[in-house]
Amino acid sequence: MVLAVAGCGSAQQPAAARAPGNPAVAEASAKTNSKQQLQRLVERYWDEHIPVRTVISPQLLADSLAVERRYLHEVNAISRDALDDNSRLTYDIFKRRRETLIEGFTYPVELLPLGSFGVVLRSIQALSAESAQQPWSAADYESWLKRLNDYVNWTRQAIQNMREGVRRGYVSPRFLIEHSIAMLKPPATDASADPWRVPLRSMPSSIVEPDRGRLKDAIGNAIDNQLLPANQALRDFLQHEYLPHGRPGIALTDLPLGDKWYAYDIRRASDTALTPDQIHAIGLAEVERLRSRLPQDHEAAQSTILSAEELLKAYQALISQVEAAMMPLFEDPPNAPLGVRGTEYLADPTAALSYRTGGLVGKPAPLLYVNISPAALRAGNVSTPSFLQQALPGHHLQATLARQRIDLPRFRRMEDEPAFVEGWGMYAASLGEQLGLLTDEASRTEALQLQLRCAVGLVVDTGLHAKGWTHQQALDYLHGELPVDDAGAQAMLDEYAANPGDALACKMGELNISDLRSKAQQALGSGFDIRAFHAAILKDGAMPLDILDAKMKIWMDAAR
Repeated sequence: MVLAVAGCGSAQQPAAARAPGNPAVAEASAKTNSKQQLQRLVERYWDEHIPVRTVISPQLLADSLAVERRYLHEVNAISRDALDDNSRLTYDIFKRRRETLIEGFTYPVELLPLGSFGVVLRSIQALSAESAQQPWSAADYESWLKRLNDYVNWTRQAIQNMREGVRRGYVSPRFLIEHSIAMLKPPATDASADPWRVPLRSMPSSIVEPDRGRLKDAIGNAIDNQLLPANQALRDFLQHEYLPHGRPGIALTDLPLGDKWYAYDIRRASDTALTPDQIHAIGLAEVERLRSRLPQDHEAAQSTILSAEELLKAYQALISQVEAAMMPLFEDPPNAPLGVRGTEYLADPTAALSYRTGGLVGKPAPLLYVNISPAALRAGNVSTPSFLQQALPGHHLQATLARQRIDLPRFRRMEDEPAFVEGWGMYAASLGEQLGLLTDEASRTEALQLQLRCAVGLVVDTGLHAKGWTHQQALDYLHGELPVDDAGAQAMLDEYAANPGDALACKMGELNISDLRSKAQQALGSGFDIRAFHAAILKDGAMPLDILDAKMKIWMDAAR
């Protein structure tokens, strides 16, 4: 009988279901329409949005603000109550991100471009160095030339912005200007040692004439007549015109709108409305807790000088080792191979590793960058805790699982939330003992020191920007709490000064995720499944922590 009905077409619905005034039918129709409207809106946004992380052009910033305002207006016109649960999650994340970005335009970060200078400079240096490790195509060289041109334009705009900043009272700290000048030192007179010319020296034989000659001429011209003059012009400006105006202090709160600006940076980076004093106190408590777990007379791990090739092979071997160890705590490994590549140009020069997320269709591929600077090779240390943070089960697992969710809108698969992303990375680094990967005191000590560094960020960031700490006070604190040399402490201080609030993300996010785990264990008792908990945290992509809390409460209620 069922087959007969199916073969004759759709079965007749009851009259009540077909009635146009039926409330259930109307509600279902409204939900479908609202869901489709939201889906179309967020996909259009992804095609139109202008990423502003390192953008300092007034016109691009104005264009970006206009896009953000228009899409916030459009999403506000959609009835949240008419959406299903997953669409409400999309709605909430999308709306919050637009609101946060729009608020950020209140504060003229573009007038302080030295905050992003290190990222801009090191990213193009790292790209240049990669040409010696991975043969480039002619298209890769064309892309690199475009990046050089973009960088040259960035330096010119930065000079204009800093002049405007001087006029309006927004100037960088003096020591940060001095360190930026040092980063712009002229290249070696020996062309074979000039890092900018690595792509020229590394051109593979697969690129033949006429492209070979054309590209060599274009690269030489770009370096000699654009890049090097732009660096010299920026260096001269910083040395002779900007440095005399440099601020002796560091605090963001010393600038116009500074108190509100720092409060915004706290919310942006840590997803909390806590005051600087409250965050400072949390940081002090975390530092004390972690230091109490460190052995009183622990010794540094024995270092062995490694070659770059040996260090890269060691991390490559660690991938399969950690993948096998993850099974008791995680349901599925990421379905994306992780490449390993060496570089001397990490955004954080004191870090052992840095992760680059992959694209939606596997291009670019995800990469784990390994610090192969002379200092890193002399240390000869393969850092398992850093690998857990940056690769598995940290950033690589989180980012790859998000990108694999093809049913999610692109912004949820690709956009980051600092506290969620950095917090997950630090939480992952804390799982080393549970995964059975920290088998000796030296590795367990290193894991605690990595967590301690994250906690120290709460103390120093708020100390510098809200509690009147001096440059020397911050350096003394770093030396007193962490095993860092002068160069390492200064690099950390540069980051705190240049990017207020950013250092709060990892610890505040980690504490939130750990708290959710404790709540789930208490609520579910013997029914708590750590693999299901981790899957629930990660499966919907990055999101603000309060939205994550609400989502996980629903998950806990359903799992009871």
